[in-house]
Amino acid sequence: MMSMAPFQIILRLLLCLGIALPGSWGPTSSAGSSDWGQDDGEGEDEKKKGEEDEDEHEEKEEGGEGGDEEADEEEEADGDGEEEDQEEASVLVTIEFLTSIEWRRGDDVPQEVLDFDGKRIKIAGYMAVGTPLGSDTFELVPQSCECGRSKLHHFVHVTIGEGGATFDPGRRQFEGTLSIGEEENEDGFVTSLYRLTIDTFDPQDPEDEGRSPK
Repeated sequence: MMSMAPFQIILRLLLCLGIALPGSWGPTSSAGSSDWGQDDGEGEDEKKKGEEDEDEHEEKEEGGEGGDEEADEEEEADGDGEEEDQEEASVLVTIEFLTSIEWRRGDDVPQEVLDFDGKRIKIAGYMAVGTPLGSDTFELVPQSCECGRSKLHHFVHVTIGEGGATFDPGRRQFEGTLSIGEEENEDGFVTSLYRLTIDTFDPQDPEDEGRSPK
């Protein structure tokens, strides 16, 4: 009986160890599982965050491309505006250049003169004597004496957009849009070859000094 006591003690110890070991592994495994679960959750969160950062980066790139396109469009618009300003710049033309051509009704206007049709010009001359005060039209002639004004191509018929004229005996310059071609009245008579439309009656000191157009 005495010799069996150690064996029984050892057996009991083994049994105790056998029961205790699974219990000790369980919490360890559970703890491990818990740790793994946390690691998996953190990994997924980091993955989602990375995907969101990539999406945000792509949106910024797209926004940057859109901004570049808008900037290009604005530059093109500015360029178009500059071209329009250049196109609207008035060309200096002398009345002597227009009225010195050889022309009769039915003839073609020389091309070097016709090139100014529809263009915005500056032109200097004399207002026809007898222009009524407040009139919305008057005739611009190359000489104050109106010599040779009987011919249709020896004057420019000026129409004022707003307001009326006040007679000025001096040589004055006007700015407006030039129209070239025979214009007939209701009775079929040609009344003018050159017509200038100005915004308002605003005579200026002449710039041409008798020079040819430029």
